[in-house]
Amino acid sequence: MPQRRGSRATLAFAAAATLVGISACADSDSPTGPKPGENEILLTLDGFAPLAQSGATFELWVSFAATRAAARHSTAASAGRFMVDDMGRIVGEDYQPMTFGVDPESELVQTRDGEILWQLAVDAFITLEPEDDPDDGPVLPAIVAGSFQNRSADLDIRTGDAIGRDFSARSGSFHLATPTTSATNDELEGIWFSTPGGSAPSLNLPVLPTGWVYEAWLALNSLGPRSLGRFPSPSGQDSNGWGTVPGDSNGYEFPGSDFPLGVAGQDITAGSVFVTIEPSSNEDGPGPFRLLELMGSPIPESPVADSPVSLTPTGALPTASVTLPSS
Repeated sequence: MPQRRGSRATLAFAAAATLVGISACADSDSPTGPKPGENEILLTLDGFAPLAQSGATFELWVSFAATRAAARHSTAASAGRFMVDDMGRIVGEDYQPMTFGVDPESELVQTRDGEILWQLAVDAFITLEPEDDPDDGPVLPAIVAGSFQNRSADLDIRTGDAIGRDFSARSGSFHLATPTTSATNDELEGIWFSTPGGSAPSLNLPVLPTGWVYEAWLALNSLGPRSLGRFPSPSGQDSNGWGTVPGDSNGYEFPGSDFPLGVAGQDITAGSVFVTIEPSSNEDGPGPFRLLELMGSPIPESPVADSPVSLTPTGALPTASVTLPSS
């Protein structure tokens, strides 16, 4: 039988965070389960923002060579669900220290005489899973992934098993304008990710693969982040089109929105703008997925309509490393 999530309490695990190390063994409540300290997997995270999982959990998976390549990731063995708490520590779903490992009795794990054949582990990856997900399999594509060499794997978002894109050259800008109206006294009430006048995109970002979308956000001091729309590519309209307030002209054919608060006459200049990568099926809930925040900028105190405002990269994107037992 495939491994069920309810059986994970019988496993022995080990984990470590980049800034705060954790090493603990779970009690085994099964006489056939591994003893504490056996078959422990070490997980190290970098760039995983505290509480970035929001309404979901992360999950670590290990793929073994005997599985058909085409189905390797959809049938990978779970090594445990985890979260990152407000202090940056790896914790379980109960916010207690946890450890990682795979179930040697699972048909997804290669064994001989009851011993896990770690030399047949091919790769590891981390996914974002819905909090109440009834499915045993991973929600793909992964956030970070990597292949094992000498029982260690470095995981990042650039591999084809994850997002598969390089964001090291990410850059962009936005400007304030309201192209959907002919009025000239409301130009500071729209935000657009294009060159002034709407002739070209202003975000230097790759087209995303299926399973991921970009999302732009407006954060005001008095309100939580408001979505400006989702888009797979900076060279086209976003999910909000030109905004929810009807105008008398067309907007730009790029991401952005006139009157993003849903009503004209609202000041949006006392805030900031940022762009994230989001799972398209929204496992993380309605707010921004802070783990994959790409870039952002405050709106200038005295903004000028149609004047570009540069977006600054907002930090390192997530990576991880996984180390398998030596025997």
